[in-house]
Amino acid sequence: MDLTVKEVFFLTDNELLMLIHRVDKLYHEEYHKAVRLEDDSEIRGHGRILRELDHHDGMTQKALAEHMRIRPQSLTDALMRIEKLGYIERKRSEKDRREVLVTITESGRERSMMFKRISDEVICEMFSCLDREEKERLGELLEKLVKPSQQNGR
Repeated sequence: MDLTVKEVFFLTDNELLMLIHRVDKLYHEEYHKAVRLEDDSEIRGHGRILRELDHHDGMTQKALAEHMRIRPQSLTDALMRIEKLGYIERKRSEKDRREVLVTITESGRERSMMFKRISDEVICEMFSCLDREEKERLGELLEKLVKPSQQNGR
């Protein structure tokens, strides 16, 4: 049976999704390797929390968990570890004592900037094999995949 070029290179939806997953996994592996090289005291996941707080400082713990789409208990555990390192502070809201507000400290901001710099370096290296047009086309295709879920409020 003769196969055309199009048939040889056709990827199924599952194969495409697995490629997207592999790119994501590669990014995270390279990012965490780079973070460990710079500072091996990093607690997995606290870079993401610090970056969120750097942009949305003073959020309630509940709102932060919802925004990051993680379980409140998982966030509580991570915040306890990060607080011990001095990167955040937690305190009860004066308006509603049931709420806990999370604020980033100056050392937390410095740490967040380090995580952002490392992330930017890893991303730049990953995408260096694509030219400008390829990046634009990839972006258009990924936006096309994301658009239906955005319209449904996800």
